[in-house]
Amino acid sequence: MATYYLEVPGDPVGDQRPRSAKHTTTGGRTFTTNRLADKPARWKADALEMISRQWTRPPLTSLVRLCITAVMKRPAYLSRKKHPRGRIYAGVGPIRVRPRGKNADREYTQRGKGSKPDEDNILKLVQDTLVQAGVLFDDTLVMIGEIHKVYQALEPLELTHVEIQLG
Repeated sequence: MATYYLEVPGDPVGDQRPRSAKHTTTGGRTFTTNRLADKPARWKADALEMISRQWTRPPLTSLVRLCITAVMKRPAYLSRKKHPRGRIYAGVGPIRVRPRGKNADREYTQRGKGSKPDEDNILKLVQDTLVQAGVLFDDTLVMIGEIHKVYQALEPLELTHVEIQLG
């Protein structure tokens, strides 16, 4: 099967999940907690426009492997001279911690904390967008879904975007 590449400019966002109220009446009550609930809708509209321009084939009807690279804005604390100027994986890598007190002779290694948006929310939003844009017939055709969250490169300056690879 051929491999297809698509790119959508803009900050990667995750799909909002509806929440349920703790004390509900019969039938329940759901809501979204994020005050930026329209952000995924705006991203989806922009992505639909971009993907529709890039995709001129009929929808894929066979099983596919979906690989997403979300290039996010680099935080200020990673913009110092001592940090690499290229892409950095978001929220991974060992962090050396030197404890104080009675355990001062030991050195521990911790994993970096994760970064927002969550991978599964990005994956779901991209899958829904690909179905609406006519790239995939149905999102159940995604056999393997990979996602890589990276911070943008500084030299040369890279804009935030989402790279989509179907194969």
